[in-house]
Amino acid sequence: MSTRLLINGELVEGDSESHAIVDPATALVISQVRESSFEQIDAAVRAAAEAFEHYSLTSPAHRSSLLLSIADLIEANGQQLAELESLDVGKPWPSAYNDELPLIVDTFRFFAGAIRTMTGAAAGEYVPGHTSMIRRDPLGPVAAITPWNYPLMMAAWKIAAALGAGCTVVIKPSEITPLSTLDLAELLASVLPKGVLNVIHGRGATVGDRLIHAAEIEVIAITGSPATGMAAMHAAAQTLKHVHLELGGKAPVMVFDDADSATVAKTLRGASFFNAGQDCAQPCRVLAHHSIYDALVAAIASEVAEIRVGAQKTPGTEMGPLVSAAHRDRVAGFVERARGTAEIVLGGAVGDGPGYFYKPTVIANVDNDAEIAQSEVFGPVVTLSRFSDVSDAIRTANAGRYGLASSVWTRDVGTAMSVTKRLRFGFTWVNAHGVATPEMPWAAMRGSGTGSDMSVYALNAYTAVRHVMISHT
Repeated sequence: MSTRLLINGELVEGDSESHAIVDPATALVISQVRESSFEQIDAAVRAAAEAFEHYSLTSPAHRSSLLLSIADLIEANGQQLAELESLDVGKPWPSAYNDELPLIVDTFRFFAGAIRTMTGAAAGEYVPGHTSMIRRDPLGPVAAITPWNYPLMMAAWKIAAALGAGCTVVIKPSEITPLSTLDLAELLASVLPKGVLNVIHGRGATVGDRLIHAAEIEVIAITGSPATGMAAMHAAAQTLKHVHLELGGKAPVMVFDDADSATVAKTLRGASFFNAGQDCAQPCRVLAHHSIYDALVAAIASEVAEIRVGAQKTPGTEMGPLVSAAHRDRVAGFVERARGTAEIVLGGAVGDGPGYFYKPTVIANVDNDAEIAQSEVFGPVVTLSRFSDVSDAIRTANAGRYGLASSVWTRDVGTAMSVTKRLRFGFTWVNAHGVATPEMPWAAMRGSGTGSDMSVYALNAYTAVRHVMISHT
């Protein structure tokens, strides 16, 4: 279990105060990791800036080879990395190893291919005697900050695209769940040129703030809360840095009268409570047509009641604890405040045991303006509301602050096409929810951020479009 930072190719302990890393299933301390000092943060940024001078000039083939090597290393050490991810976050071991790790590996392999096939506008003589061409060049050193819910996955999304584009990176994982990222840093220290990837550790208000304000940083890339995104925007405004944000979500699930309620319920059992609902794309706000509303509530409650909650490696566990006591209390607070105006159909209570467990919860008859319908709970909670008019339902879905994920459930292709084009979300599933692939963008709109992770579109966050004109004389 590594506790060391990676700065300019060297693995070093942090020079500042120590943070306890806790197993959410037991509330016991499993490790101590020292925070980066300001001097170490500055050294990491300098290393990234110096490495950018030569790394940015490497060929796509060279960078592709590095990404493939990273993918192979992660795959070869997959059990070790998944063990740390499961232990650190509290998610079931099969989820970390069987569900998440293959996508992490595939992300690096996808970008290894994508950077060798980038396309652009055709060169031409738009002015007589001059030939114009378009270049896509790396922007510069990247400050990447990743969240506690999917530490290794989010690190992969940021690192693969940035390194593939020719940028260098200083990444700070969440101080709550740093173990898998620190372990990855130790693995990559022998593969990457020094300074190309630097990994630091500490709180957002100190370490993160110092990092995003560093003068040498050209790009800020964050997956996190809206508050973190706003802090990044403010920091970027001081020196006009590029900003790429993937923030919160409140995914509506629009269920029409011809949908298969049993299929919807089974899908939500898996997707809404995966990672204990700590997922920005979690299908958490069901808007159901009034004609099937009661049947759907019953079907979802029946499925959710069967979810097995337990520790990471307890056989049959489907859902683990929440990440911390503070977060469990936050989730519980949302549910308690909803009791007066909505119906707690299932759950709504702290779970058994010493860890940070919360029971899978289904809440019905939720007013569309209620706090729990509008705010991101980020826990094992699903709400249900009725609709009769399609246009009203679309307006309700679009009225919230977030614009990340959504889904539409109907057998009618025309309805699906009509509704999806009117939803203001970065991605919309039809008769599915939560299926991800590196070829397609994890895109954000409105209060959920800017730009995309995954897919060729992610490279836009790390590259600049440049015009080069050559005179014929």
